[in-house]
Amino acid sequence: MRASEGAGWRVAVNAPRALAVALHLRDLAGVTHEASPALPPAAPSVERDHHVRGGAELDAEWNAWWGAMLPRSAEALNPLHLHEAMPPADAPALRTLLTTQGERARAWAGERMRAHVEAMMRQPLPVLEIVQAVEREQGRPTRPFTVRVDEVPVAGIGAWAVNSTHLLVSSDLLRNREGFVEALLPVVERLA
Repeated sequence: MRASEGAGWRVAVNAPRALAVALHLRDLAGVTHEASPALPPAAPSVERDHHVRGGAELDAEWNAWWGAMLPRSAEALNPLHLHEAMPPADAPALRTLLTTQGERARAWAGERMRAHVEAMMRQPLPVLEIVQAVEREQGRPTRPFTVRVDEVPVAGIGAWAVNSTHLLVSSDLLRNREGFVEALLPVVERLA
């Protein structure tokens, strides 16, 4: 996790492996993504495995799992760890999928995590610049705030609000300086 902080504010940027695993399994099994926020296909793409049995039961279990991993409370800002994101015991189809395909999904997610770390080391995010611009615009220091930004490995450039202090952003958006500023600036303006 990368965090930028100042006097009373913090923006934490992470690439939770658990979300990447979930997205890999979603695309591998052909799950219909109905939970909010609904995201585009994984990137790099995950080929649908027609040997993996999906269906309504798996769809419902996966969507409940996805929703549980994304707390709607603005206070739920702790980073998500893979061991904390296990499907519940009452999700047998999802647990079977994770048992049979989990190693493959975790390997794919690990590659996404390495790409995230490399990208953050190559090009730091302009978080401090965004906060300073808001302070100049408002003519005062920001009020205390915390924002969580989670990178999700999905196709295209996009940002999705989970709640007022939590954004999901695509890998391409996170690596696009202008796009990242455009996504984070209104969040900081509203909270500052």
